[in-house]
Amino acid sequence: MLQGDHYYLAPVPEPLNPERHPYVAECGDIIEALDMTFAEGEAFKALWRGAAARQGRAKGTDPVYDADKVKHFGTRVAAHIRARIKRGAK
Repeated sequence: MLQGDHYYLAPVPEPLNPERHPYVAECGDIIEALDMTFAEGEAFKALWRGAAARQGRAKGTDPVYDADKVKHFGTRVAAHIRARIKRGAK
């Protein structure tokens, strides 16, 4: 159940898959389910907060701060991927 206007919860009233029932997605559950790295999770949370703020469910942070956070952690994600490629890892 969605409690108040919690910005890390997002109701999905009409899932894209017609066989799915409506549900409430939680940011942290998605991060863990996709096994995101710390940097990926931080960028994802910043994007999530910005989208929630546009829906009137703001955390109170500055949207420019969150955009800068996405940029910072996106750069870290890219650096980690380049390092893995250089090592020959997936």
